[in-house]
Amino acid sequence: MLMARPLTAVLHSGNNILKTNGIQRLQTCVISKRYKRQSVLHHKKKPPSYYVGIPTTDEVIENFPQHLKMWGKKLRNNPLSLLSPISQEISQQVRHGDLRIVWKFKGEDSLNDWILSTDKQENLGFSEAELVLTKNNHGHFRGTLATTIQNRELQERAGYCSLINKRRWESFGRRAPFDWSDYTHLVIRCRGDGRVYGIGLGRDEQFNLNFYDMHNFFLYTRGGPYWQTIKIPFSKFFFTNSGIINDVQRPLDLSRVAVCSIIIADGTAGPFSLELDYIGVYCDKEHKEVHAYEMYRTSMGDHS
Repeated sequence: MLMARPLTAVLHSGNNILKTNGIQRLQTCVISKRYKRQSVLHHKKKPPSYYVGIPTTDEVIENFPQHLKMWGKKLRNNPLSLLSPISQEISQQVRHGDLRIVWKFKGEDSLNDWILSTDKQENLGFSEAELVLTKNNHGHFRGTLATTIQNRELQERAGYCSLINKRRWESFGRRAPFDWSDYTHLVIRCRGDGRVYGIGLGRDEQFNLNFYDMHNFFLYTRGGPYWQTIKIPFSKFFFTNSGIINDVQRPLDLSRVAVCSIIIADGTAGPFSLELDYIGVYCDKEHKEVHAYEMYRTSMGDHS
C-alpha cells in the first residue's frame, strides 16, 4: 500500500538520485544534468519524438479534403462532439469503480501506438530495446540495459530504454489529449522481472519551453510467473523537467494528458522484460488526496 510521505523524505534532487528502501536508484533521467540542459537548449525548436505524425499547417492545407472526410466521419459516429463541454460531461458520467482501458496491447496494430527510445539511438550509450508480441498476444517490452558511458565529456551516466505513446490528433491537425479529470488512479496490468521501472505522464503543452515537463512515479514489479494489476494514484506523481525533480511541485493537470511513458533506468546492466496487457485509468470516489508532496512558496514565485 502506498503511503504519503513528504517529498524531501523521499526524493533527493541535488544528485538526481531516488533513495528507496536504502537502495540508491537512478531517477528517470540517467544522463547528467549538464548534458540534459544542453540538449534541451539545442533541441528547443524540435519537439520530442512523440510529436511525430501530427500534421503541420501546410500538410493540412494540402490534404484538406481528407481532413474534411475525417471530421465528417467522427461527426457521424459521435454526434455529441458538437455539444457543449457541459452537455458532454453530463452524458459521460464516471461512476465509482469504473475502469477505462486507454491502451490495450493486443495485436500488431496496438504496437504501432508506441515509440521506442534508447541511449544508443541518441549516441549516448549501448542499450537496446524492442516491443514485440508474445505468444499470448500481449505486448512485450524487452531488451538489454548497458551502463557503459560512450562520451564522458557530455555525460556522467548511461543506460536507459523507454517506451512512449504517439500523440493523438484529429482532423485538421487538432491535438486530441485525454481528459482524465474524473479519474483518480493509473492502472497497469503487467508481468515484470522484479526490476523498477519509471512511469511518466505529461500534459498537452502548447509551448516548446514546456515540452519536457513530466510527472513521474515508479512501477515496482515483483517478477515470477504471475500477472499483477498496479493502481497508482495520480496524486503520487511528482513534477520534473528534463528528468530533474523541481523544487516547486504541482499536481498533474488531468484534463489534458497527452503523454505516457515507461522507462527502465535503474543503473543495473543486463536484460530486462516487461509484459503489458493494458494501461488504463480508474475512478475511486473515496480518494481525496490532490498532491502527496509539499508545495512551498519560494523565491521562484507563489504556487497554488
